[in-house]
Amino acid sequence: MSQALASHPRTILEPRMQDDVRTLLSPPPGPCVSIYMPARPVGAGDEPARIHLKNLLRQATERLGETAAGEILAPAYALVDGAPDIDFWRHQEEALALFLAPGFFRYVPIPFPVDERLEVGERFVIRPLLPLLGGGTFYVLALSKKEVRLLEVDDAGVRRVDLEGVPQSLEEALGEQLTGRIFQTHTASPAALGARAAIVHGRGSGEEDLKAEAMRFLQRVDAGLVPRLRDRKAPLVLAGVEYLQVIYREVSHLPAIAAEGITGSPEYLKDEELAQRGRPLAEPFFTEDRRRDAERFEHLEGMGRTLLHITEVLPAAREGRVSVLFVSAEADLRGRFGEDGRIHPGSEDLLDLAAAWTLDHGGTAYAVPRNEVPEGADVAAILRY
Repeated sequence: MSQALASHPRTILEPRMQDDVRTLLSPPPGPCVSIYMPARPVGAGDEPARIHLKNLLRQATERLGETAAGEILAPAYALVDGAPDIDFWRHQEEALALFLAPGFFRYVPIPFPVDERLEVGERFVIRPLLPLLGGGTFYVLALSKKEVRLLEVDDAGVRRVDLEGVPQSLEEALGEQLTGRIFQTHTASPAALGARAAIVHGRGSGEEDLKAEAMRFLQRVDAGLVPRLRDRKAPLVLAGVEYLQVIYREVSHLPAIAAEGITGSPEYLKDEELAQRGRPLAEPFFTEDRRRDAERFEHLEGMGRTLLHITEVLPAAREGRVSVLFVSAEADLRGRFGEDGRIHPGSEDLLDLAAAWTLDHGGTAYAVPRNEVPEGADVAAILRY
């Protein structure tokens, strides 16, 4: 960390977005600054992203005034002035969100593009973060005879899960129970990862012996993983040669294994590469809940349990009556929601306010393209009662 940053505490929203977003829903008193910007460096070095942020901070200073800006924006200015934190900029995602208020600084790497945005108001803007809440954690289980890796992947990155007590290899799992038949596995080169990546040589019944030993090995791996996984509903993507994946699916007691796996020896793939290949395979699990909620809206429509207008949604969301909310990612509805329960002229993002109130009362909020909002509206809500 650079000298300039050492005096300014900063916190990334580590990886439990469902819980940590609540920090943004209850900001400290004072002006709240929300910044969304592209972050992946373009061209040489880290200059484009840093310069982009500096320009946005200048705009924020104009809105806040010099006195307030000096206190509120100092942690973000530390990222672009003086001795920049090069490591910070080299490890960004597609976009970056920063949230600043008196005595408060949080930032969130975002793995997909977002529109540039600067908001100064009484609360933080959270609508662009909603896709992160719906595309949460998944696991990648990398299997080979010589190594077992379990990776936890989410919007904050990829981490290895400690597998103490889980057998790390076929030999460790079976030990003296290994058959007397000696076999060797020649692992294919990285260029052949898409094809069958293991050729077994030995004496005896060949593939039958290998399958029996692999089955006992993977049964013991699975027994160690089942109580260890933090969220057993999170999808698990398998990585390994095809026969190991087939056997693991047969023996596993985990309920959410992705239909397709990463085929080939994982020994040649880094953790980040496995996470990147695994994300599209886990995606169907993340969209399924949203599809079911959209179907539920259609089922409940006409029964007094759905709303399609912001004038009706906002009072219901404030009262905690909204169970599920869909908002258009593109729409921009501005105003001020008064204590009288009516919308008055103003500049606040009303769709963002509805989403924040829905989340604050334990509901679910989706930000999707307008054509994926029920009835093609700007906002749609399912009521608890």
